[in-house]
Formats: sequence, structure tokens, C-alpha cells
Amino acid sequence: MVLDMGTLYAVAAIASAVAGVLHLIPWLTGRLAPWAAWWGLGHIAVGGSSLMVAIFDVKSVAMPVFIPNILSVIGYAAVLQGVRVFERPQARAAPLLILVAIAAVPLFLSRDPQAFAGRIAYLCAVRACCDLAVAYVAVRMAQRQGLQNAWLMAFLFGATVPLFVGRAWLAATGRIGSTLLGPADDLASWLAASAIAFIVFRGFSLLLLDAERSHRSLADLACRDALTGALNRMGLAQLRQRLDGQVAVMMIDVDRFKALNDVEGHVVGDTALRLLAETGQMVLGQRGSLVRTGGDEFLGVMPRLSHEEARALADAIELRFDQEIGRCTALAPRPTLSIGLAEGAIADGFERLIAQADQAMYAVKRMRQGNRRAA
Repeated sequence: MVLDMGTLYAVAAIASAVAGVLHLIPWLTGRLAPWAAWWGLGHIAVGGSSLMVAIFDVKSVAMPVFIPNILSVIGYAAVLQGVRVFERPQARAAPLLILVAIAAVPLFLSRDPQAFAGRIAYLCAVRACCDLAVAYVAVRMAQRQGLQNAWLMAFLFGATVPLFVGRAWLAATGRIGSTLLGPADDLASWLAASAIAFIVFRGFSLLLLDAERSHRSLADLACRDALTGALNRMGLAQLRQRLDGQVAVMMIDVDRFKALNDVEGHVVGDTALRLLAETGQMVLGQRGSLVRTGGDEFLGVMPRLSHEEARALADAIELRFDQEIGRCTALAPRPTLSIGLAEGAIADGFERLIAQADQAMYAVKRMRQGNRRAA
């Protein structure tokens, strides 16, 4: 089967340009974050480079040969930066721009139209490095952020790495052929055609990731209390489905919360609730989740923790809240926490554990009220 390389380069140019425009326009209208600008401009640059190759044979003196080559390097680097910014919005562009400038120097100096094999080997090596870096960032996002579509991106970019490496090796050993365009059926051309096939499909992979991330953010918002960021009752229901075995729960209530609202206002009361949520989740960490069940009541859910371990965490939450609440209010006596604990098997009934923790919390509250009256 004979390949028409000129047509394939034109297809790659059109696909990259379309992907670039469809990312750049939403960024310009404020619908996408800055990662879309890098990704869009990168694909437009790659498409422009492929279009130049499709229209002008790079061996021709009609066009300086370094222009499409340098444009290709800039495009691939911009695509890589787009993925980096998508993963971490604060990712700096300066180090990558320095590497691009360094990588462009040999291409700028190599102007002999007949020495195109060496430039192809160099460009394929640069492209392989960029695609490998994108695949690495995609795997990292899949593992750290749980984005399942990142595995697809890793595959689409990782698959072209051996193709570019193989083409670079063929070019370096003088087996690239006598022309880039026109009919061809050698191994180097098939490697190029295979890489172009992946390039055509992967231009929209970051949009899939953005859609997945947005969907997860909306789902997370639906499961969290708007004021404190703790889980709400819907979040508790989802958490309940993942629980098995032993679990410890703590019911937390803010003492004198009504007095705080009445004397200093609801703004201070809201601040106290946010402080409790931040304190509770900080102490629990990965060992448990905090749920706002209503008003000033919170529920701590700690899978596979013993009663003693749960008690230590409850004491830590109470101590830290007592240390920090003074910054929110001058009310005397200051608000404190009453915490009740229960521990048992989920199979025996999660609601029963919550009821036991609630009873224990009210027992602590009655004991403290009795002590204050006695005092």
C-alpha cells in the first residue's frame, strides 16, 4: 500500500489547527482557563508547521527550512506547557521556554535544504521527548487526581514516542528516503503515518479531562456544606456506601453557640463553624471524614479506628478548637465542644452508632452543665 505523505501532512495540519481554534476561542471568551491558551496555540503552531511541509517541500529553497522546524518545536513545547498548567495552574513557563530556545538553535543553524535527514532525526527526538513528558504528566494526574481520562491521554501521547524514536533512528542512519512528500511505502513513512493518526485524535483529550474534572467538582459541591466545606447529608450517604467492617463515630456539638450568635451575630457564629470544620478535618486527616449534620452539630466518621484512637482524635479536636476560638470571639465564657463517641460494626447498623454517639454527646453536655451549676 502506497501512502500519499503530502495528504497525510495536510490532514495533520487541519486536525491540529481545528483543535487549536476550538481551545483558543473558549479561552478568549473566558470559558476555559489559561491551560487552553497554551494547548490551543501549541496545536495551531504544530498545524502551521505541518501545513508548511505539505505546501512546500522542505528541501526547496522557496522557503527557509528552519521556519516550520522551529514552529514545530514551539508548538510541541506549548502543548506540554498546556498540560502542565492544567495539572498545576502555577506551573512556570520560563524553564520550558529556555529549553525551547536551546532546542531551536541547531534548527536555526541548519539551513542546507539537502541536509533534511539530520533535521528530521533531531525533530523526531524532540517530539518524542515532549510526548513522553506529556504522557508522564497524564499518568501523574490519573494517579494523584483520579482523572480516568488521563489514562487515555497517556496512551495517545505515549504511543507516538516509539514511533518518533523509530523515525529518528531511520533518519539518522540514512534510511529516511529522498523526499518527505509524495507517494511512499517505506518503514519511515509508515511510522510517520501512524504518528499522524494519533495526533489527529489526541487534540481534544484535554477537553475530555476538563469535562471530567468539572463533573467531579459539581458532584463534590453537591455533597459538601456550602458554609464549612464539610460533607453534607448527601455526602454522608455516599460515604456510608463505602464503609465496611468496624467504624468509630463522634458527634460534635458547639456549647453556647446560640449565645455566640445572639451576642456577636451570625457572622461570628459562621466563623466559629468554619473554624470547627477546618480544625476537625485537619486533625482527622486521612483517617476520617467530617460531616455537618445540621446547625452546630458535626459528625466524625473514622473507619477501622478503635475507641481509644477515636478518643485521642476527639481530644485533639477539642483542644485545638479551644486554643483557636479566642481569635474569633471575646464572649465569656467562650464556646467549647461536647463530643460523644461510639464504635462498632457497620453490619450492626450505622444509624445505631450515630444514635449512641449522640447520646454520649448529650451526656457530656449535661455533665458540663451540672459542673458549671455546682461551681
